[in-house]
Amino acid sequence: MHAQPLSFNSTSWLITHWSLLRAEQPSFRTTYSYAMTALPNGQQSSSGKCTFTAIRAGDQLVVAFRLSNGTPVPASVTIKAQSFTTIPNNPFYGPFHLETDSDQNIAKAALQTTDGRDSIAVPVV
Repeated sequence: MHAQPLSFNSTSWLITHWSLLRAEQPSFRTTYSYAMTALPNGQQSSSGKCTFTAIRAGDQLVVAFRLSNGTPVPASVTIKAQSFTTIPNNPFYGPFHLETDSDQNIAKAALQTTDGRDSIAVPVV
């Protein structure tokens, strides 16, 4: 596991690569998201969010984190991640089933390492 620096158009990025372990079938107005935060050594945090309409175990996820302008590429970066599912908010009022254009996030989970930590430090190579 590592992060790779990339410079494009005078902007520095850190690129990370992940493999998804779970599977989710497509469903009407339902999305599956991963929100990731990078905390480079002593630098301001950067976030990335990737959203899917379906997931297969083994799908690949590439997340880019923008670095602050003028700061050097760090030797390592700490990554935190959350997953959540977004579904339609269709309330029931007695016998009435309403359909709305609003959504709600469910199944929020902070992703953990195999040893139970909520973040992982990866080297930048």
